[in-house]
Amino acid sequence: MIRQYFVKEQNMQITKEELLEQAKKIASYQFAMYGLPNVPEEQLTQYAESLLTNEKESKRIFDKVEEDMVIGYVRSIVTLDKKAISIEKLHEMTN
Repeated sequence: MIRQYFVKEQNMQITKEELLEQAKKIASYQFAMYGLPNVPEEQLTQYAESLLTNEKESKRIFDKVEEDMVIGYVRSIVTLDKKAISIEKLHEMTN
């Protein structure tokens, strides 16, 4: 729900190129798992496109791209204030 809120609020759009890029990362990882770390770009693209034609894989890739976009947006607007505290203070804060 939170992810969808940010997508709608910020009017985030996912392009086919972003989906293909993520599919290539997955394809490259899969090839590397089988001992093929340097697959030609054309073959990588072809396999990535076939991943996107699979409904289940396509949904998973879309969700990952969307999640990365939302996390990137949240990181860009949130600032963290780091403080050193004692273990006792930490216990007080959590109780």
